[in-house]
Amino acid sequence: MARAFQFQQLLELSQERSEKASQAMSACRAEWQQTELKLQQLEAFRAEYRERLLQHEQRGIGVQQWRDQQQFILKLDLAIQHQHGDVERARSQFEAAKAAWMDVEKQVNAYKTLADRHHVHQAKREAKAEQKALDEFAGRSASSRGDAEGG
Repeated sequence: MARAFQFQQLLELSQERSEKASQAMSACRAEWQQTELKLQQLEAFRAEYRERLLQHEQRGIGVQQWRDQQQFILKLDLAIQHQHGDVERARSQFEAAKAAWMDVEKQVNAYKTLADRHHVHQAKREAKAEQKALDEFAGRSASSRGDAEGG
């Protein structure tokens, strides 16, 4: 009779944890990509705005308007700086989630290895028991034929 794998519940639990860790990692990756996209958009807007400012300067611009646009560029630079921080935090969170997922995957693989060994051992046991039963049957058949021939 086959024995159940004694760590089956732990294997299933670790697989569930792996799935959750994978989902968390995916969410972190998406967040990181979003923050990078926002950074790219801010940088593109800043470049576009600076280009417009240059065009205005070439055509002539008032002092107050020039100051206002410089202030706006400074605010954009500050937003870009903050966004760089957000990108770095999101990347760091992704790396942490990835490391957590890898740790859980190691556990899953360890339990899977144990399960595979268990199944191989069970198969060998069953094959051995089956061979023993066949040998006993063959032995009985031979002895009953010998009794029938001798008697």
